[in-house]
This record gives sequence, C-alpha cells and structure tokens, in this order.
Amino acid sequence: MASNPNVSVVEGMDINPEEAECAGWIEVASKKKKLAERADCNAGNAPTSATGSGKGGSRTAASQNVLRRVVKASRIPNLPRDHFKTIIRPRGGMDVKKTDLLIFKRSLAKAASLTAEQVFDDTLCTNPFQNIFVVATPFEANARAYARVQEISMGSTVIGLAAYVAASDNTCKGVIRGINVDLSDAELTEMIVNRRNPDALGVRRIKKTPTVIVLFDGQKVPQHVVCDGVRYTCSLYRRQVDVCYACGDLGHRSDVCPKGDEQKKCRGCGMQSPSPDHQCDPTCAICGGAHPTADRKCRKRFQMPYIVRQRRRRRRRRARRGSDTAGGEEGLAEEESFSSAHRSRSASRGRSRSRGRSGSKSRSRSRGRDKGSSRSRSRGRSGSKGRVQKQMSWADKARMNIPSGQKVTQGILPEQK
Repeated sequence: MASNPNVSVVEGMDINPEEAECAGWIEVASKKKKLAERADCNAGNAPTSATGSGKGGSRTAASQNVLRRVVKASRIPNLPRDHFKTIIRPRGGMDVKKTDLLIFKRSLAKAASLTAEQVFDDTLCTNPFQNIFVVATPFEANARAYARVQEISMGSTVIGLAAYVAASDNTCKGVIRGINVDLSDAELTEMIVNRRNPDALGVRRIKKTPTVIVLFDGQKVPQHVVCDGVRYTCSLYRRQVDVCYACGDLGHRSDVCPKGDEQKKCRGCGMQSPSPDHQCDPTCAICGGAHPTADRKCRKRFQMPYIVRQRRRRRRRRARRGSDTAGGEEGLAEEESFSSAHRSRSASRGRSRSRGRSGSKSRSRSRGRDKGSSRSRSRGRSGSKGRVQKQMSWADKARMNIPSGQKVTQGILPEQK
C-alpha cells in the first residue's frame, strides 16, 4: 500500500512501550504478509527472506553516547523480515543469559501445543540487554500459539511469561487521544481502518485510557486520523528509554529485571541497596539533570524513532551526493578552461609559423626580381606580419658582437645575408 504523499511526520508523545504493543499485532502482521505474497506472485517473483534491523534534539556528547549504547543494544536481532516475531518477556527474575535455550524452546513449544515438526522452521534468540526472548516463525498459527502462552515448565520450575506479536516491518505507529473508553478495539478498527485512512492497518487501545495506538503502513504518520467522520490529531509514537525501577539500570524494565534484592540500587544516585528512607541528590544518567534517571522531567528520555533516523540518513546521503556533484562539476569546468586556453595558444603558434613560412617564400621570390628593394620590403613585411618583435638580452647581444647602444628587434635570416 502506497503512502499518502500529502502526509508529513510530526512530533510524538510519551507512551509506555508494552502498552503500545498491547495484545500484539498478529492480525496486521498476517494481513501485510498476505499482501506481500500476493504482490510477489503478481510480479512473478518468489518471496525471498532478508534480514532486518531495529538521539534527538540537541544533546551533550555524554548523553548521546549513553543513548547510542542503549538504542544499539535494544534492537531486535536480525531475523527474516517475512516472519512473524513474538516477543516473550519472562517473569520472576529469570535471566535470559543464564537460561538453557534448547530446553526453553522445547518447553515453549510444549506449552503452545506445537510438535517438533511444526516448530522446525522457527527461530529462538535473545536480547540480553532487554532480558527478553524473540521467536521468529513463518507460520501465523505458530505465532498465535506462542502469544497465548502465559507460563512454561522447565523441570520443576514454573516460569510466568508475557508474550505478544510485534508489528511487522515497514510500519510505524501513531497516537490519537480523546477516544471514548466505551468503544472496543473491534469497533475502533471498523471506524478507523477504512478508505478514509488508506494507510491505517490496525488499532489498539492503551488499557482503559482514551489514548489509542494506530498502526500505519509505510514510514509516514499522517497529521490527522478520521474516526467515524471525526478528525483527530495524530502524533508520532516515540519509544522511551527503558529504565528499571528496581535495579536502576537502563535497557530493561522492572517486570523483567533479572537481579535480586541485593543488587538493587538507587535510580537517583546509584547507591547499592538503599534504605527505605534513603534521600539523595539525584542525577540523571541520560542528561545529567537534577532528577532520577529517565524521569518524566527528562526531555532526553525518548529514543529517536526509526523513521526519523532513516529520514535524516537520506538527507545526509543527498547532501553528500550534492557536494560530490558540485566538486566534480567545478573540476570539469577548470579542466575545460585549461584545455580551451591550451588550444588557443596552439592555434596562435600555428598561425605565427604559417605566416613566417609564407613570408619567407615571398621574400625568396622577390629576391629573384630585385635583390636590393625586395630585401627591405621582405624585412618590413616579416616584421609587421610574420614575426613578433622581441627585445634581446645582453647575453644575446654579446654573442652576436652587437654594440650595447644598438637596439635589435629581430635576427637576420641566412638567406638574407
């Protein structure tokens, strides 16, 4: 589906990441995959799998470095783009770095009622920085089964899970506010996902709030969304930097924190195992401000959206191409000017030589008729036409034994002696 050329990207608002995902975007991901497969079939090309990937305003170098590390470590591992991706968040302090992934995958398949043959093409990987699991599968049924799992058994241990299907690639999220809380997601989908909003793919409400997330096809968020004939302002969804309120670390949240109580620290000053009545002068690890890390007062707690990074990257590439083109044109102009000057000098030399030869021939013919008069006339003609007068140096005069007071403007040809 082509993006509307009249839309533009606008600034975003503060939304909790897990709330934005809600129950997942399984229907939308399925719809986009079917559309992509249909387009490939119409074009006569078989579907191919490609690997996908996952700072804003004015920031100091330190804050940019912190955010750069957080954003880079928070990206979902490279997985086939045409696969459904299910995010699994473990509960109860489970550490994905210390988990036996083979046993976890088998336990997950068992909890999802899937056989070994059904999950043969599925891929499990982890993001240790966020302490989450990611399962990629080419089958919609498997993705739905994984998203329904709430707990698994690994030996004698029962582990709680929260799973949802992530939005598909080449999509972006927008936020609209002030929507009646009595409207269900199905009703909102019917009101928004229609021809009035050609790029809208799905709708999810954030819990019981009047804020609604709208998923759009492509990399542009429209400025407005029409819901049942009412026009609402739509803003770009911006993800916050995850911060754990339990251990104070950046990158994950407290619901998936793998650290115990002995590793907890103050989110303001970083003190290990603070007492309940602990008081301190907080310092934000992101911006250095006098507030807890990633507090609502921090204006630098947002990650730069992917579509904004992509847009700026395109602008930089265009600027580089423009500068390279300008430099090439300038060099070409200089080369052309040098070549034209060289050609003009060569042409003037050729004309001088041709005039000199013609003058010599005329002098030879005139000498046969009248030596005395022709010599003077040939000298006059050669001086005015064929040769350029040149002042001789002192050394040339000395070699020719010419008195210093005499002015010599040209040499005497041998045939003129």
